[in-house]
Amino acid sequence: MESNALVERLLTSMGEDPSRWVVRVFETDEPVPNAFVTGGKYVYVFHGLLEQATSEDEVAFVLAHELGHSLLKQSIRQQNDDSALLIGLAQLGAMLSKNNADGMQNLARYLESSYSRLDEEEADALAVVISRRAGFDPLRGVDFFSRMKRQQDQAWNDFQLELTHQLQSVQQAQASCQQWTDFFNAAWENQTQENADQGNAVCDDAEMMRQQYNQNVMQFNQSAAYQQQEQFFRSHPQDQNRIAAIAALTDYLAGRRDLESLQKFEHSAKVMAALNWMDSDLLRAPEIIVAENEPTTSDSE
Repeated sequence: MESNALVERLLTSMGEDPSRWVVRVFETDEPVPNAFVTGGKYVYVFHGLLEQATSEDEVAFVLAHELGHSLLKQSIRQQNDDSALLIGLAQLGAMLSKNNADGMQNLARYLESSYSRLDEEEADALAVVISRRAGFDPLRGVDFFSRMKRQQDQAWNDFQLELTHQLQSVQQAQASCQQWTDFFNAAWENQTQENADQGNAVCDDAEMMRQQYNQNVMQFNQSAAYQQQEQFFRSHPQDQNRIAAIAALTDYLAGRRDLESLQKFEHSAKVMAALNWMDSDLLRAPEIIVAENEPTTSDSE
């Protein structure tokens, strides 16, 4: 199913008129597995999402999440929320402060991310409801996020392993350099131009490998520091908590747990409570559409 048809199916399940929405697909040099909604009714899908998703259920969940942001009108709510004023003041302070600009900027980022994390949790809750209502499996959304997390962790582990191998190679090269130096200095008859050239070549290679290793370590440390900071300021819910919430909400909609059991996931529970209070059609099971030529089963044999 192409992205336009998939979005149309999601919008129809929400009671929205698909003709009033616009869907665009972005091609990028580096694959970006993402999508977003802006301008109220404009859906933008990166081609990387369509490439990396292994099922329509995964794409549907990501798109339903973005549609959830739009339905909640969170951008409007942010403009009217007191926390937006605090964020603005902190950002202004960062621009004007000469002594503590970094601290003020970090405060602004913390306020902004803390607030938007709530938006993300609410959008996830709506994504579970919307994708299920449209006939997709919300748990496949968990598959997508879990796979992305595993790929990131694997890339990180590979980087660490490569550094270990590089360090071993550097140490071996330095040992060879030292052996050539000791051999050259051991006796005057060893101190020929040929031995000097060969020893210098070995030591030059060792030094080049050492410098390259140090650059890679610096890059690794910078990436680690960035990830640690992003973990603190990340707007999206933490991966394990996010997956657990999606699984719990899916179980709730399937009747395998009650609303009270969702209290651990505070903002997700609030979304479900609100939908229950409104007796929303979104909570109803998806309609089963049977193709004209598809055989049906009866209760009696």
